[in-house]
Amino acid sequence: VQEFLQQHRLWLSEVDLVVFNAGFAGYGFFPSQSTELMERQLQVMLGSVLILSHELWPILQQRSGSACVFIGSMAADFSIPGFSAYNAAKAGLDQFAESLLVESGSAGPQVVNCRLGDIRTGFNQQVDRVDSGSAPEKLAWMRIEEAMTVAPEPDLVVKRLRRILVKGRSGSWNIGSPVQCFWAPMAARILPRAWMRTLVRRYYNL
Repeated sequence: VQEFLQQHRLWLSEVDLVVFNAGFAGYGFFPSQSTELMERQLQVMLGSVLILSHELWPILQQRSGSACVFIGSMAADFSIPGFSAYNAAKAGLDQFAESLLVESGSAGPQVVNCRLGDIRTGFNQQVDRVDSGSAPEKLAWMRIEEAMTVAPEPDLVVKRLRRILVKGRSGSWNIGSPVQCFWAPMAARILPRAWMRTLVRRYYNL
C-alpha cells in the first residue's frame, strides 16, 4: 500500500472520487483455513482500506464534490458459512464507513456505504477454496453457487450508485435482491438472533 501511495502521489493529489472495491475471499469452514489466508483477506479488504483512506481523506476534504465509496457486503450482518474471515473483514469495513459517516456528518466528502447482496459476477470463480472434504462445506457451497445463478446483474449496482452520487447523498444502502436486502434485514430487526442463525443455517443446507 505504501509503495502504491509513493508511486502515484502526484496523481492521487488530484483525486475527487475513491471507490474501494477489493474483492477477495477464501472459502472453507474456520478450522480448515490457514492463518495466512485469513490474514490476507483482512489485509486486502480492511487493513489496506484504512491505510489508503487515512492518506486520501485530507485530499478529498479539500476538493468540492468529492466522494468516497465503499463496496461492502450484506455479509456484515448475515454470516455466510465458510467465509468467516471474509465476513469479519466486511463487518469491519461496514463499521469503518459508518464511523466516517458519524464523524463527518454533513461536512466533508460524500461517504457512500454500499452493502451488496449476491450480484451475478465471477466472484465465486475467484474464491480461494480450501477442500477439506467436509460434507457441510460442500452443501453450503452448492447453495452459494445456486444463489449466484439467480442473483441480479451488476447493472443494478451501477445504476443505484450513479443515482446516489449524482444526488450527493451520504449514507448506507443495501443493494441486491429484495429478499436479501429488504426482507432479511427487516426480519433481523424483529426476530431474536438465535432464530436468525437457525434460518441462515437452513438457507445454506446446514
